[in-house]
Amino acid sequence: MKVDKGEIRDGVEWYRVTEDDGAVLEECQCARCGSSCEFLRCGAPGCDRGYIEDEDRDDNRMICDYCWGKGGAWHCLSSPAHCKANPLPGREAIESTAMNPEAWTDGL
Repeated sequence: MKVDKGEIRDGVEWYRVTEDDGAVLEECQCARCGSSCEFLRCGAPGCDRGYIEDEDRDDNRMICDYCWGKGGAWHCLSSPAHCKANPLPGREAIESTAMNPEAWTDGL
């Protein structure tokens, strides 16, 4: 297995893993603490994959003010306290994307 250098975007590190059989997988982890991450869909009322219906617009859609058209966001699965207290070396300045447990049921 080979792991290629990652790219950090919005507090999440994305990297490619090449399996021994040649399969290439894109994986991610928290860029601050290295924990696993998961995508949380936007919980804003009426948001459907980043857009909200707007009867005043010709195309009837406007970008969601909460997720800015992304449909949600990736978040660290560790607790905010753990993520903040355990940054990887050199990653102290990266902001944590970890959330409290209740936020996982409420959406953004």
